[in-house]
Amino acid sequence: AGFVALPECFTGKYGVQFFASYRERLPAAASTDTKTGAAMMAAKALEHAIFVTGGVIEEGEDGLLYNSMPIYGPDGKLRANYRKVHLSRVMAIT
Repeated sequence: AGFVALPECFTGKYGVQFFASYRERLPAAASTDTKTGAAMMAAKALEHAIFVTGGVIEEGEDGLLYNSMPIYGPDGKLRANYRKVHLSRVMAIT
């Protein structure tokens, strides 16, 4: 396979009441730290020279939470990130 897609919020339960406990920062590139879903995707993309994407709860630089879908390339680098547009405004989630 050249592309692997994981489901939305694959790192935990779906629901705004759970988002804060599953939040993570998106690494710009693969590293040896694979404790988060995005870090694991970056590492696996590099390891297998493939594209990997999946839904995570991103904690943005602005401190807000986003239902995001980062895409990591065969070099393990973040190529794109889609933030879901129409998400509940409950709990300051945008």
